[in-house]
Amino acid sequence: MALSPKILIVAGTDPTGGAGIVRDIETASHFSVKVGLAVTSVNIQNDLHVEAKLPMYGDFIRGQMLAALEADSISAIKVGMTGTPEIVHAICGVLAEFPDIPVILDPVIRASSGGVLADDMTVAAIKQDLLQYCYLTTPNLQELAALTDHGLAKDHAHAIMQAKALVEAGSKFVLAKGGHETGKLATDSLVSSDSIRDFSIPRLNATMRGTGCTLSTAIACEMAKGKTIEQAVGTAKAYVFELLRMQPVAV
Repeated sequence: MALSPKILIVAGTDPTGGAGIVRDIETASHFSVKVGLAVTSVNIQNDLHVEAKLPMYGDFIRGQMLAALEADSISAIKVGMTGTPEIVHAICGVLAEFPDIPVILDPVIRASSGGVLADDMTVAAIKQDLLQYCYLTTPNLQELAALTDHGLAKDHAHAIMQAKALVEAGSKFVLAKGGHETGKLATDSLVSSDSIRDFSIPRLNATMRGTGCTLSTAIACEMAKGKTIEQAVGTAKAYVFELLRMQPVAV
């Protein structure tokens, strides 16, 4: 019997389970993928606000990551909330030691409730240091704007231009997500230095916290199974669509 693949999740907590590591674990379980964990920050938050954050020390995060990487074969690494420049640098130090493991970055900057989870110095560290280790980065429109120092994309073509800037900054692929845009179709574009691949599904009148966590972790799981980046994105997007389809209709 084939061994189940395993991914390493590096992210923060959400006591409600609506986002963060709990959502990541639920997603990995759906895809029958095992997980190792490195907690970056313990947070007090809910659907309405972020009350407090307790970031971990960089050495503590490095220790967690190395413990997971040395214990088992890790097939992909998903990085979510970082929280401080020190944490970003600690993560980069570990990733540099394991260059053959694909890294999927969900650059968590703000919570769905609006609370700031990464300040300007942390965003700068992500762009300057972390992107170069990333196989795929999956920013939403607000994160694209923050990471490129530009305003919010005016349309999807503008979002693709911003995604190209992140490719130039180091990420091999960037998924420009269209979930917060308008129109009948929700289109995500997988951007690299020499190609653009669109993934479109009908737009649903529904919302759910943690879709960014779910999508990026689902991609990591599929890549851990040996799927191509295109296959992984397609499967992950279809999974998020089904989760949204089961949500109450937004009014």
